[in-house]
This record gives sequence, C-alpha cells and structure tokens, in this order.
Amino acid sequence: MKCIVCKDEMIYKDVENVEIDVCPGCGGIWLDGGELKELTGFDIGAGRLLSCYKCDITMQTKMVRGVEIDICPKCSSIWLDGGELMELAGLDYNAGRIIICPKCKVHLQTKVHRGVEIDICPVCTGVYLDRGELERLTGLESQKGVKTGISQFLHDAQDIRIKVAVRTFSEGRHDKGRAAEIAGLSLEEFDKILEKQGSSSILEKRHSKLRRA
Repeated sequence: MKCIVCKDEMIYKDVENVEIDVCPGCGGIWLDGGELKELTGFDIGAGRLLSCYKCDITMQTKMVRGVEIDICPKCSSIWLDGGELMELAGLDYNAGRIIICPKCKVHLQTKVHRGVEIDICPVCTGVYLDRGELERLTGLESQKGVKTGISQFLHDAQDIRIKVAVRTFSEGRHDKGRAAEIAGLSLEEFDKILEKQGSSSILEKRHSKLRRA
C-alpha cells in the first residue's frame, strides 16, 4: 500500500494488537475503518459526502481553526454548517425566515440597506419592515411631545397592530403568545393591554368562540 501523500510504500505496525499502516517517509498513518475507535475509543463515524453545487464533485473536509468545513477541490467553494461562520469569523448570520409577498405570492428577498436587513418583493418591489426598522432607516428619533408625519404613522401603525392582536386573540384565532408577537409586545405588556380593555370580557368572548368552533 502506498502513502496517499508522499507515495512511499507504507509498512505495517502492530499497536496494541491493532495492525496499522505507517509511512516511513512522511510519518503519516492509515487506519482502516474502526481502528481509530479500537485504539482511542473515539468513534468518528463514517461522515458524509457532499457534492459541490457548481461542479457536482465530492467536496473535501478540512479543519480550519478547529471548525470542520467542506471545500470543493475544483472551484474552492465552501459549505458551512449552521453556526460555523460564527465560529470562524464571529459573524452571526441567521438563515432567517421565508416571507411570502401578500400580493404576488412569491418569496421576499433579503437586502441590507443602511445596516438594516429588509425584505423586498422581487416582482412588485413591495417592502416588509420589522418593528423598529423604519425608524432606523429614516434615522428618526422619537422626541416626547413631538410628532412628525413618520412618527405619527408609526404610532398609528402600532395602534392598529395592537387592535388586530386583541381581536384575533379574543376570537380564538391566536394564542396569547402569537397575539403578543403580532402586537410587537412582550407577554407582560400584552397582558396590561388586555387589562385596560377589560380582560374578563375579552376572555369570555374568546371562550365563546372556541366553544362554537
């Protein structure tokens, strides 16, 4: 058997009753399947075979800064498992969510503008903004007692979200956690809203709806 690195003829060695192949040239060691576990108790497993998306050839596994990554030997493209980019470069990239345009029924595409990650429809160019993103994009800082056109819009939009959340909760369409999420509030904040609006009547309406369902 020849060494896969320097091509020298390998020799057999007996190590703790396990016969391994050692290269006298580079010192490399070849272990047959299961021999590493016999010697060290460490079961590395058979691993996996990934094909390059571009070249359609088997990717090679490399260790970089203690992270096992997959590299295409032809085009050098790299596959990273979830969390590996964070380990390698400190970059926390969230694969995120899939949002469908309510008009065109196609997936929104994520773009970064002024440091804000926004979702845009590639067909109608409609934009979806999470809570707080419009303020960040416009550089608007809310000032107590001062309402600009944008700040008034944001205030009104928040009121609408809260009303929708309370209605869907009272109608039994969403549980409290999902309703609070729609309102853009924590559970504690949402509970306070329910108390202000008469939580007993809201809960009675919710139970009635659920019983009829």
